[in-house]
Formats: sequence, structure tokens, C-alpha cells
Amino acid sequence: MEDIHELKPVIRIGKNGVTGNIINDVKNLVKKKKIVKIKVLRSALNSETMKDIADKIVKEANLKIVQIRGHSVVVRGK
Repeated sequence: MEDIHELKPVIRIGKNGVTGNIINDVKNLVKKKKIVKIKVLRSALNSETMKDIADKIVKEANLKIVQIRGHSVVVRGK
């Protein structure tokens, strides 16, 4: 498995926040890669915190948070 710090973000969440399409993309990528890094842009943080966004992703996609650091969250399957 790659080192978490060396992972490149493969999904970016912007001003529209966490949408159904983002959840579907995260699910598909976790199936393929097992671990996925998601970058949250500042525009998404106007209405929600990083923790809120991460919790929403893992709840809706049935995943587990590996790490939240800065504006990035790393998730994996349960």
C-alpha cells in the first residue's frame, strides 16, 4: 500500500459540496484502489467544516476515515 502522504488527491470537492456523483465516484475508486485521497477546496468550506464533509462521505459511501489533514481526507473501505 502506498504511503498516505504520497497519495495524490483523485477527487476534489468544490462549492457544490458532497453530491451524489461524488459519493458514487468515491465508492468506485475505493473498489479499485482500496484507499482514496480527497481534496476539499476552500469554496466547499464556506458552509461546512472538514469533519462535517468527511463524516458525510463515509456515512453515505459506507467507508472509514483513515486521516484528515489540512484540506484533505483519506478514506478506505470498511
